[in-house]
Amino acid sequence: MNNYTSNSVIVLYICSPIVNADMVELVDTLDLGSSAARRVGSTPSIRTIIYLLIMKIYTKKGDLGKTSIIGQKSINKHNVRIEAYGSVDELNSYMGLIRSFKSKDLPDIESQITDVQNNLFVIGAALATKKNSGSKYFIDEESIEKLENYIDIFETKLKPLTAFILPGGDVWSSHIQIARSVCRRAERRITQMNENLFVDPRIIKYINRLSDYLFVLSRLVSQVNKNHEIEWHF
Repeated sequence: MNNYTSNSVIVLYICSPIVNADMVELVDTLDLGSSAARRVGSTPSIRTIIYLLIMKIYTKKGDLGKTSIIGQKSINKHNVRIEAYGSVDELNSYMGLIRSFKSKDLPDIESQITDVQNNLFVIGAALATKKNSGSKYFIDEESIEKLENYIDIFETKLKPLTAFILPGGDVWSSHIQIARSVCRRAERRITQMNENLFVDPRIIKYINRLSDYLFVLSRLVSQVNKNHEIEWHF
């Protein structure tokens, strides 16, 4: 995806082998701006390019507290579905903050977090889609297994956990703990949505595993940075 800016006009090029109404609708759902014009074109059997000429960042479409999702127009912004993918968006922003920290002792964390952020975008798109089946936005078992493998590797480097520990350590590990809490809230919103609307079980499983990953990652960061874990006493 490339953006080119000329004066006040942004031209957004989306390259994909398949273009359909859902792709265009997803742009609106994710609030990428107000579309002044749209043209769909293709080069033979290689790729299709959608040109979206976006005149302004703000659309004014949501000024009355309504928004749109894939497959449904004019839905309340406090709707359980919006709460679900909005919480995932919040989590993704926090994952970006975590990714901004660097450590030569943990060189793989940046690529792991980047992978997680990509998956969170997929989850957000899936939750923003009204279709109950056949959606192209889904999390596979391999993505869940990746998180489990990361956790297993981290735990080989950590002392066994024998008590509850207080969130904290240093700035990096504390941010990871906050992200874990946001992840748990996103999980609650998603399971609440799942009571009346279909949610792919793999999404719930991934988010649940992600909070475990963040907990163990926080402990590992604290250990690498030589922070003492404080146990809960009562």
